[in-house]
Amino acid sequence: MKIKIVTDFLMLTILLLLMPYSLIGEELHEVFGVLLFGLFIFHQILNRNWYKSLKSRNFNLKTAINFLIMLLMILQIVSGVLMSKYLFVLDFYDGLSTARLIHLAISYWLFIFVAIHLGLNFKILKTQLKIKSVTPLKIFAGAFSIYGIYAFINRKIFDYMILKSEFVFFDFSENVAFVIADFLAIMILFSSVTYKLKSSV
Repeated sequence: MKIKIVTDFLMLTILLLLMPYSLIGEELHEVFGVLLFGLFIFHQILNRNWYKSLKSRNFNLKTAINFLIMLLMILQIVSGVLMSKYLFVLDFYDGLSTARLIHLAISYWLFIFVAIHLGLNFKILKTQLKIKSVTPLKIFAGAFSIYGIYAFINRKIFDYMILKSEFVFFDFSENVAFVIADFLAIMILFSSVTYKLKSSV
């Protein structure tokens, strides 16, 4: 259980570090991307019992989200490898523009669906972390969610998701910690809304 918690925490941390890719540098972005995919595979191995139980459970929203995240993660690593300038240099591939657009759009869709996944599995997470009172978390999540709405709009996330904007622009004078905080707020926003909707159904 401790290994699962540490693995999940590392995955979320690396995912947040991947979002402001221009600010951390492309080489480090590639390293983090490979690490995230490796942890993702390890995460699947740790949760192999979930796959074994699929035959006995009905197909539901959580199952659909899990498989969608898996598909997006595979597309993301493949497009990332095709674009690689440091870890994987594929001279034979000349479709960099297509790979870049796929990588751009999927990165934001993947981020949002991971946040939704967290919301759907919050009860499990609460049990794993032995959280007894959720009141402080609700206050924290509520405050961050409000800011998350602003961050989602200000960062033009939806424009990137639908490729309305084909290039991501970062202010290089901006502190990378503030950018990561914005993405954390967006993640908390979608996780909280998902958890609230699930609880009300």
